[in-house]
Amino acid sequence: MTATPVVALALDAAAVAALAQRVLDTHHALLHRELPALADALRVAPEAVRAPYTALRRLLDDHLWKEEQILFPAIFATCAGAGPGGCGLMGPIRQMGAEHVEIARLEALLRAAAPAAGAAADRLIALLDDLAAHARTEDEALFPAALALGQGPSPAALPVPPPTPSPTPSAEPTAAHRAARLGRATAPRVRHLGWSGLAVELGDAVLYVDPHDEVTGPIALTWSEQERVAGARQARGPLAAHSGLLRWLGRPGLALDLGAAEEGVQLGGFRVRALPYTPIPYATPAEALRKAASAALHPLRAAGRIRYTASRPADPPLALTVERDGLRVALLGQALHRFQSSAVIDALAAWAGPCAMAIAGTDYDDERATAEQLHRFAAETRVVADLTGTIRRALGLPTRPLSTSARFAPGGLRLLGPADALVV
Repeated sequence: MTATPVVALALDAAAVAALAQRVLDTHHALLHRELPALADALRVAPEAVRAPYTALRRLLDDHLWKEEQILFPAIFATCAGAGPGGCGLMGPIRQMGAEHVEIARLEALLRAAAPAAGAAADRLIALLDDLAAHARTEDEALFPAALALGQGPSPAALPVPPPTPSPTPSAEPTAAHRAARLGRATAPRVRHLGWSGLAVELGDAVLYVDPHDEVTGPIALTWSEQERVAGARQARGPLAAHSGLLRWLGRPGLALDLGAAEEGVQLGGFRVRALPYTPIPYATPAEALRKAASAALHPLRAAGRIRYTASRPADPPLALTVERDGLRVALLGQALHRFQSSAVIDALAAWAGPCAMAIAGTDYDDERATAEQLHRFAAETRVVADLTGTIRRALGLPTRPLSTSARFAPGGLRLLGPADALVV
């Protein structure tokens, strides 16, 4: 690989900001575009190629999110005279440097294995070359310049790649700016369909998740609960669900089993990945008393629900990620609750990866746990959705407003109730 030429550049705020912007507009934009596309091209490659590439992609997803959401906004703010200064930048820069070492290790493995990638070999090498230039620009030019700038004006000469025209960024990039930088034509939108149903809109395509009423379009089901499958029974569109649920419904469709955890399935123009999780225990003492009281007041309704529960399949509930055109929305269902272990939450967050929106449902008594655990997910927008309130009211069980959740996590948490819609 030919080393990137370097030139001397006077250390000033405008130059550092322009360099940071160029890293985002060139290197980051290329990774956001090529990482998923190359993954598709490498599906038939040997394990010696796919394994390190999958590890590299996971690491880069997290690495780019940290740079774009934490470090680069701090650099832009420092350039504008309102940032944390050199001391505030030092920790994130050290972390990024340490991750560059691991990225370089995986890059070396992939270079050695690249000939086995067949027709995708040249494309893989081109990506690795750009990745090496990317890390060199940050380690040798941008990060030292930003640290020096944060410690006060002291003109110096640093090796940097030749500058190219680039708009001067604002101190803190807006959501619209981030969307443009990532090549987004539109922002993701999620609509609440009532009961437990959601509609995910990415671009001009819509995916319906657990609709209670009949819809026209692709449907993904996350569990065999009565209200979640109601809209899929007569719908004629393509369907994805756990294989046991598909058999029970007597419907053809795409199986969201363990094999879909990483590779996913293609459904109506979306890539859908699924991961099972342990649901909230139904038999907590307080909840058992509430349900016993409800059954005593409404015995026929309780009997019908018991019959349904006895007949439904033993499929696990599923968390989903929904992707299209580089946009990802994580639908976490009821996975975030007070009985869920920290290790499981960390594993779920790592699997979900960086995303435009992460949405978690919360249940009665679990508002605090859901809100706090949701902040461990790398998402531009974190949402608590009401996925159980209508069901609880139909069963005569107590409910609380979503604003209860917001009290426990006021830092940017958004709420999604029935008939609401959110746009990133």
